[in-house]
Amino acid sequence: MAEGRQLELSYVVEQIASCECMVEPEAAQRIAKVCDGQKFRKILEAIQKNDLLVLTCSDVDSILEHTGARVRPPPQPSKGERPENGVSVLWDVKRVYSNASSCDSFVQYFRSRCKKLRSILMHRTFSPRPISSLTRRRQTSEGREEVSIAGLVADVRITRNGHILIEIEDESGSFTVLAPKDGEVMKWASSVVLDEVIGVKGTLSSDGRLLIASEIIFPDISLERAQMRLGGGSDDENAGYAVLTSDIHVGSKSFLEDSWHKFVDWLNGDVGNERARAIAEDVRYLLVAGDLVEGVGIYPNQERDLSIDDVLEQYEVLASLLAGIPHHIQIVLSPGNHDAVRQGEPQPALGEQVRALFDDGIIFVGNPCVVELNGVRVLMYHGRSIPDFISSIDGLDLNDPITPMKHMLIKRHLSPVYGGSVPLVAEPEDRMVIEHVPDILHCGHVHIAGHGVYRGVRLINSGAWQAQTDYQKMRNITPTPARVPVVELSSLKTTFLNFR
Repeated sequence: MAEGRQLELSYVVEQIASCECMVEPEAAQRIAKVCDGQKFRKILEAIQKNDLLVLTCSDVDSILEHTGARVRPPPQPSKGERPENGVSVLWDVKRVYSNASSCDSFVQYFRSRCKKLRSILMHRTFSPRPISSLTRRRQTSEGREEVSIAGLVADVRITRNGHILIEIEDESGSFTVLAPKDGEVMKWASSVVLDEVIGVKGTLSSDGRLLIASEIIFPDISLERAQMRLGGGSDDENAGYAVLTSDIHVGSKSFLEDSWHKFVDWLNGDVGNERARAIAEDVRYLLVAGDLVEGVGIYPNQERDLSIDDVLEQYEVLASLLAGIPHHIQIVLSPGNHDAVRQGEPQPALGEQVRALFDDGIIFVGNPCVVELNGVRVLMYHGRSIPDFISSIDGLDLNDPITPMKHMLIKRHLSPVYGGSVPLVAEPEDRMVIEHVPDILHCGHVHIAGHGVYRGVRLINSGAWQAQTDYQKMRNITPTPARVPVVELSSLKTTFLNFR
């Protein structure tokens, strides 16, 4: 078969079956659409190497990503999508499970998390054994061999002597890992959080009851992938700019309406120096990552802070504010914890009653979601888990949202801690796993603008349009409102513009 030809679906299924592996229909269709002969051979080799019994879409994308093949997933149709502007919604929270948080769904939820993240770990040349095999194993003090396990972190505690004990579970059992306080592994052990999935290499203690860790492996982004994407943006030199923002909080007495109008004036080319006006003229996209309005009943005594006490009226005002933005700019709206959707994450897009208030052509997506802007993949997540990362890992601070966002990529999970500040919905599938590495991770929530780079991924927190609240004063948090990140899509260079 010629390398450039599209594969026949029957051929794909037949070849995978010859490897004594079953394939999900969606995975077979995915291969037929995006793979040529060379890429398909890589998939067949991976099936045999890893003894896969069932090939899923997640497996296909992980294999292609590990081999360095950049494959753009086929765009899915969504309301308001404008293909001519280069916008595609690659992944979204389209389905809300009715049996979520049942006993069975809890089991399925964590099994899904383990399966997805173990798959990512195994593509990093890490081959864990079942934990049950360690409980049957006894080693002598001589010639101890290194063993590897992977699983869900069930407990983390510090001993009197300063060592860290980590309880890890997989479907076969649980085992205790010890990270010595004086070992190099301690710096990694100190950043382990509850309910994440990690791999551990080490040797068993003489009584076989502890695994003495020599290395802790996180799912992370492979160095090969990082090197492949360093400096990379859109292949289109004329891809234009994307404006990333969040936390508008329309309806709050603290909403900075004057700053917002100055921002819209800039987008219309009415304010700014020559350079700023040139950028405004080339802005193609506006992405808003949650907390579009202040909401009602979000926290006790919130009514004292409201300028608009009806949530639909808040959205009506927001719609009028967005109507002033030039129509050639594609707007993407995602919800946050103040918006009129369920509090539990992942959150679906705003409902039809709210959508009807807005102009046609606006794209409504869930939280989280993945959109592609002229070849640049953006993972949008409101960022409600940032405080959980800060409270779980020493040295992190609310005034620095970028480091917690880096840990999201290291752990390949947007919100690993179950039972923390984020009400996670235990669905049959864990949709908070970062299965595919984005080009940009865009968050908000903490009202502090910032940006950084981790292994080729741009980390951007887009601040807010709300002045400092009483709660922030109490927590000694200094927000940076009305500072807007603008990304040049061809280079991913980020510039912050101040509209206050």
